[in-house]
Amino acid sequence: MTASTSSKRAKRSTAIRLSLAGLALVGIGAAATTAAWTDNVFFSASATSATFNLQGSHNGTTWAEGADEAGAIAIGVDPAAFTNIKPNETRTANIWIKNDSSIAAKLAAPVISGTGILFNHATQKLAVSVTKSDAPGGAIVAGETLASGATLKLTVTVTAPDWTDAGFKGVTGGSLKLLFAGASS
Repeated sequence: MTASTSSKRAKRSTAIRLSLAGLALVGIGAAATTAAWTDNVFFSASATSATFNLQGSHNGTTWAEGADEAGAIAIGVDPAAFTNIKPNETRTANIWIKNDSSIAAKLAAPVISGTGILFNHATQKLAVSVTKSDAPGGAIVAGETLASGATLKLTVTVTAPDWTDAGFKGVTGGSLKLLFAGASS
């Protein structure tokens, strides 16, 4: 090997070292610049489940939970409204349903049931209907929506047949129950 070859190698080696050192500085600078210009964004949200609660009332101001029957409320009608009913007489009473839920409710048609001979006689029982008070004759249609916080005034109508059987005089012990079911919509 000659002195010129050794000198060339030393120069080349120095040039390579300087180039590598320069690249390292550029890489560190680029990494520092990239780190200085990055940012993160995080999103979060709270979650709550809806509430569902139907309530009933005899006066539209005092609300009560009905007897819970698989997602429904059972409202007993004020017995005084139909006390001492006479043949061919029609009587009415108002009741209210309130959707005390955080979401709308889809109502089912009411289930009307009665106990005692006055409601269950084979041919001469009391006839019962439930209609919306703001739409006389308008029945609750299955799937009808009651908005959250809304109330629905209903009219219960009881009509006695033309009792000809003296056995109906003074009969007591009958009761009327209306069952309203709803589901979240």
